[in-house]
Amino acid sequence: MNLELKFRGLFRIPLHNLDFNLALKIGHREKNSNIRQQLLRKFNEKGCKREIECNHIIALVDECKINRLQNYTRPWTDVDCIGKVNCLNGLHRAWAAEDHLKGNDRWWTVELFSGSAAALRDPAYLKLEGLDVNCADIVEEWSGESEYSPNDVIVKIMSYQSLGEQQRADMWKLRLNDHQEKEWKCFLKSDFGRILEAMWRWPGMFDGVNFYWPKLRRMRCPEVKIFNTVRKNL
Repeated sequence: MNLELKFRGLFRIPLHNLDFNLALKIGHREKNSNIRQQLLRKFNEKGCKREIECNHIIALVDECKINRLQNYTRPWTDVDCIGKVNCLNGLHRAWAAEDHLKGNDRWWTVELFSGSAAALRDPAYLKLEGLDVNCADIVEEWSGESEYSPNDVIVKIMSYQSLGEQQRADMWKLRLNDHQEKEWKCFLKSDFGRILEAMWRWPGMFDGVNFYWPKLRRMRCPEVKIFNTVRKNL
């Protein structure tokens, strides 16, 4: 699939130029004042940490607009000439930053991609071109206003693997460090791990369940084993 999106680099985009209408149309969570207040408390305690990659905002911009930057010198601190950019994530970060940041400091670090104007404006066009899938993946991966826990990541991996969507599963694997990935692989080799992996294909079976993978690997669950044996014989 040719998405025709070009990565243009990192930019400091003024907060007033961050537009979230496209993000909301393709699955970003709605505004929530509780999340905003939580982020404000974190910003007041530890700062915004806009330079950290996991806090960057992903955004799309019309190809024509990006050409206006050719005569600018890097790094581009204020790029008002671009106008609005279509953000795919980070709505609550930007919303909280509007209260926290003052004066000339009212900007956020944005990973900017460019594409055709039609593809960036029209969700219907995005769907026809397959771009909505790509954007939805980015929204899902980066819409969390805090980092995903190892448990959340592993649940995502197993869910996508059970659906046969290995590419998406591999993207989530990148979030595990070496130790976490080793613990998870050891768990899958255990009897309980193999049973759990087989049962994962049942829709909604483990919704809302939190797993602690290192401890699960050492568990003995005869009830689950008996249930699985009966299931196989049906």
